[in-house]
Amino acid sequence: LLTKLLGLLYVVLLARGLTVDDYGIYNFIVGGLLVFSYLCNFGLASSLQRFLPEYAELGQYKRIIKTIFVSHGFRFILSLATLVPATVFFAQWSGFFNIDGRQEEFFAFAVGAFFLFQVHYFQLEFNALFMHKATSVIGVAYTLLKYILVFMVLASGFSLTGVLVAEAMSYAAGF
Repeated sequence: LLTKLLGLLYVVLLARGLTVDDYGIYNFIVGGLLVFSYLCNFGLASSLQRFLPEYAELGQYKRIIKTIFVSHGFRFILSLATLVPATVFFAQWSGFFNIDGRQEEFFAFAVGAFFLFQVHYFQLEFNALFMHKATSVIGVAYTLLKYILVFMVLASGFSLTGVLVAEAMSYAAGF
């Protein structure tokens, strides 16, 4: 509940702190997370939720650790294979979405997305291993950190790039 309330306050902070154009670009870029997340996952998250509890019940702790390392390595490679070409070829596709000239923002988004995808797997793993309380506490702490960093960035007069860098820093702290 606290995370949802902070999320609502975060939307208000962004809506008031960014220009209309920057807020629209932010929402477009964040919407792109769904596409990139799909390309960087390939159903592995469902597999983690399926097999980690079974391994825990059977006491196969080495298998849990191996599965976690392999899944993060796979997601790491898929994230790089997806986000690096999207960043390198930004000029070729950005005009189609009317975000040409926003490569700096997209790069900050790509770095943040990379860390967010890794953090997402940690959350899935904790939940799959029945560590829901730890996941909730970490989620609130991360949300507070993100809110504070973005507030500081906006209060210092930075724009969308600063917001995306602050978000990337909060995701990296969770990694």
